Amino acid sequence: MPFVVVESPYRALIGPVVAYLDVLDRTWSPDMEVPTTVVILPEYVGRYWWDRFLYNQGARRLRAQLVGRAHTVVLDVPYRSVGVAGAPASDVDRSDATPADQDRVAP
Repeated sequence: MPFVVVESPYRALIGPVVAYLDVLDRTWSPDMEVPTTVVILPEYVGRYWWDRFLYNQGARRLRAQLVGRAHTVVLDVPYRSVGVAGAPASDVDRSDATPADQDRVAP
């Protein structure tokens, strides 16, 4: 099966994806083996503990809707933002961080 990008109106996420999966289920021929659908969810990995509350909320709600759905696998793909000049966030110079910040962030 090909990679499919589901277009949706502004801020609508769960409804269009679930509707698309329902259409796939209904249109699949009953005499064929049912395929497994993989839904890939990017998950931003923040630098601080409070980033969990600011990011990935839509992905969490979508995951909650899809977990337990027959023939559907939810795949989380974590990613981290890049730092200065394309360096990974772990390689960013933290010389301006306070001592408390340096204790919280692993080198």
